Amino acid sequence: MKAENYIIKGTFFRPKLEKQEINSAINDLQQTIKVYFGSQNYFYIGPDVYGLRFFEQKFVYKSSGTKISKIKKYFGKNELEQAQENHFEDLKRARQDIPGTIDIHVYYGKENNSEGFYIEATVKPIKYLKIVQLRDSVEIDEKEYSFIVQESIQFLEGFARANLCTTVKSPKPLSTLIKSETSVKLKKFGFEEIGLLLEDSKRKIELGDNLGGIDSLIGVIEKFLKEFVRKNGESPKDLHQPEKNIEILKDKKIIGDKMGGVILGVLFNHVYQKLKEDSHLRKTTYDLFDLRLFTDLTEKSIDYILEKSWKYKIK
Repeated sequence: MKAENYIIKGTFFRPKLEKQEINSAINDLQQTIKVYFGSQNYFYIGPDVYGLRFFEQKFVYKSSGTKISKIKKYFGKNELEQAQENHFEDLKRARQDIPGTIDIHVYYGKENNSEGFYIEATVKPIKYLKIVQLRDSVEIDEKEYSFIVQESIQFLEGFARANLCTTVKSPKPLSTLIKSETSVKLKKFGFEEIGLLLEDSKRKIELGDNLGGIDSLIGVIEKFLKEFVRKNGESPKDLHQPEKNIEILKDKKIIGDKMGGVILGVLFNHVYQKLKEDSHLRKTTYDLFDLRLFTDLTEKSIDYILEKSWKYKIK
């Protein structure tokens, strides 16, 4: 079992009032969510990320979050260490089935011809926090695991009902959401490591580790193109020269000149180079939705190349 098996994510939709302005509606929703989780014994700890039609919020359960928020106020080394020690003691005592943190991503959209806001909510239970912060064992009794998961699912469903939301995607463990048709195809065609790396990238992006997700997605592009060229019986170029491996595929008529140009433009120019630049600088301005688009473009490109492999019977 992996730690992300404990993380639960669901997507909901809340329609706005018919005559209400979008700016007014989104401001009201920000406050409504803060008030709701505050009433459920959660602290709002940021981040203050928002735009004209989207915003992000993070909440922490008070028994485990009090010390986290206080840590930010300390400046002395000894005080910081004491605050961290207090936090870990609180975490040890906390019930592991309680939702520990809630990440909220809200953005404007339409659902069944109704204007409103999609709300993506991700719950990390106390058990998950104990695993990553206290090195608690991932493995537990099956019944206990089921209980933890159901508590988080019911928590999100309760949030949706209380805030007049409809369910777009039912809450499920993140581990089931990061798998895609592309990662399955990669494994089917003998690219097991790359399929796992793609899932790793998606997991990191969904959990807010944007640079980690970028690094993994870059690795997917580099390794896939090099290995695909090799499986075609050709000598691939260096790992960090994916554009040259695309050129090999074009030259050998495996993907054709026209489509090779499309793949080069999309996968190399518009995805790889932009992500590589941020990876080199070790900072990024791309948010969750930007990185999902980069991932989608990468998957579509890989899907196309893999489908070609049926024709050439790659093994």
